[in-house]
Amino acid sequence: MIRWLGIHYKFPPVATVSSRRLYLLYKALSELTEEQVVVTSAEAAKRPTEAAFFHNFRLSQVGGRGIREWLYGAKHNVVPSAHKQRPGYDALVRLRETSPFDHWLGEGGPTYKKLAYRRAAQLVEQERITHLFSSFRPWVDHQVAAKLKQRYPHLHWIADFRDLPMDPLRSPPYGLERHKRLLKDRLAYVDELWTVSEGLADQFKRYHDRVKVVYGGLDELPKANSWQSDRFTINYSGSIYPDLQVVSPLLACLERLTEQGRVDPEQILIRYAGRDRQLFADQLSKTDLPIKTELNDTVSMEKAKGFQQQTHINLLLSWSTETYRGVLTAKLYDYLAAGRPILALVNGPDDPELKAIIEGSESGKVFFGSMRNSEGNGSGHLLRPGESLRPAEVYKEKNVRPDNNSATLDEWLLKLYDDWSANNGALSWKPKPEMLKHLQPLPILERLLRPN
Repeated sequence: MIRWLGIHYKFPPVATVSSRRLYLLYKALSELTEEQVVVTSAEAAKRPTEAAFFHNFRLSQVGGRGIREWLYGAKHNVVPSAHKQRPGYDALVRLRETSPFDHWLGEGGPTYKKLAYRRAAQLVEQERITHLFSSFRPWVDHQVAAKLKQRYPHLHWIADFRDLPMDPLRSPPYGLERHKRLLKDRLAYVDELWTVSEGLADQFKRYHDRVKVVYGGLDELPKANSWQSDRFTINYSGSIYPDLQVVSPLLACLERLTEQGRVDPEQILIRYAGRDRQLFADQLSKTDLPIKTELNDTVSMEKAKGFQQQTHINLLLSWSTETYRGVLTAKLYDYLAAGRPILALVNGPDDPELKAIIEGSESGKVFFGSMRNSEGNGSGHLLRPGESLRPAEVYKEKNVRPDNNSATLDEWLLKLYDDWSANNGALSWKPKPEMLKHLQPLPILERLLRPN
């Protein structure tokens, strides 16, 4: 018998990436547990919502405003771009992830932490709770759960991580080594640690000995799609991290195929939808090809799914180093569900886990560039604070070569383009839904929670 208590500052239907994972997990949990109740923030519930995340899960809301709400209000799910340009913004963000400042500057502030703990303790006693679940980020939910575990040691505490707190590819908090030690201390009371990929699991095994992978979750299996268009369409949905994700390998491929007379760039449409419209436009501006573009701001999940299904290729941009892999974003699962070919460009060394999911299910193709120069030296090391991967312009530089020949990318893309041309704007390509069932949340959680 499993009676489940979740601690989640931001919970569906709040329109955030974390809500997507939580929504899918709780859908599966509703079939595996006798009771589920979630302590969440009344303040976070004021943020914009996503219709696809509406539910009837049982919630218990508490108050508490964090510095984010005090400075920017609760009407945005992301900080407005203009605010990010203000002096001191980056330093404040780093402080918010730094102990002990995270106590005052973190999501919900001290008030949410106190009220969430008090409400959760009442529920543990009243509802005969057996399992405790919290998910990072934010840190505050794990902090509340840790206090509960210490007070009620019978609880089976599962701590979920979508990201590594000290992500080696982004700015870590001040005092990196101290925070690594602190992470291990914070996980001392955790019974199980869940994370989203084998790559991240390898990182967390340095801090905990019971790490399990719960993939981001495939909400539905793909269906055959005969969508047709007079333009060969390439779709990208979501955020852009300009130091990590780059479109230039795709643009270089199209330039080569155009020069060879094998592709007509005026027949190609590149579509974008997300909060980083201008960043994506800046990357597309690096080519002079007369490619048609359609640039959209953030859209609803329903509309984003429409874009992902009404395309000939879904473009996935990822990154890796020799010691940091397994970047499996929520977008990957949306693309898999869409049932259209996926073109994944990894900025860094090959990512075997990403390749196993995409190519193992015959859902598309993964290409990577390991940033090796002509002398064979690589940059696939764990990056230091302030250091970033070199942009994938390396695909076009004469003295740098990707690990897998760029001609392979040309041939793969050309094969789909020729298929589209021969079939009057459609593709003969079909998805393989039976090869994706293992990525659905219910069988994963059933195996973890009901091993016998």
